[in-house]
Amino acid sequence: MDEVAMQRLAMAIAAHSTGEGITPTAVPGLYLSRYTRTTAPRHAVDRAILCVVAQGAKCVLQDAARHVYGRGSYFVLPLDLPLVGQIAAASPEHPCLGLSLELDFAELAEPAELAALHVEASGRDVSPAGPRGAGVAAAPVRPSAAGSAGGLTVTALDGALLDALTRLGRVRKAASAA
Repeated sequence: MDEVAMQRLAMAIAAHSTGEGITPTAVPGLYLSRYTRTTAPRHAVDRAILCVVAQGAKCVLQDAARHVYGRGSYFVLPLDLPLVGQIAAASPEHPCLGLSLELDFAELAEPAELAALHVEASGRDVSPAGPRGAGVAAAPVRPSAAGSAGGLTVTALDGALLDALTRLGRVRKAASAA
């Protein structure tokens, strides 16, 4: 994990979260959170979402599975499910700082469908074997670090996702300045 990038993300969240709790942003579906103390478990039906912790730790319970994620990890909930969540590590000196992005699969599917139409119209072969059977293997699928249960996945934040979220934080900063 890139500690400098993680620190930049934490600083962006701290700068743009307004007070205790969840702060909506000008970017639809993007929320920042800051908690200066741990919380009691809270029952909710959460929407499909990606949640990242830049500082502190959160805990999510689904059925009998307990998932704790903290600095440098995230969880993905790919569909609306009932969960119990709580802030597990936070203090005024080191608040729990997070970023949540709602996942709208209808919106995500549209660019993928357009790309598929473009590829189909071009006549290019994009199968895992590569163009015209060149024997290029598909990238291996890595299991999540902590596993998944009922659709919920907790895993370590990789450099590419951290970079994208840091850039999203800059978009948020630009949107608030406009």
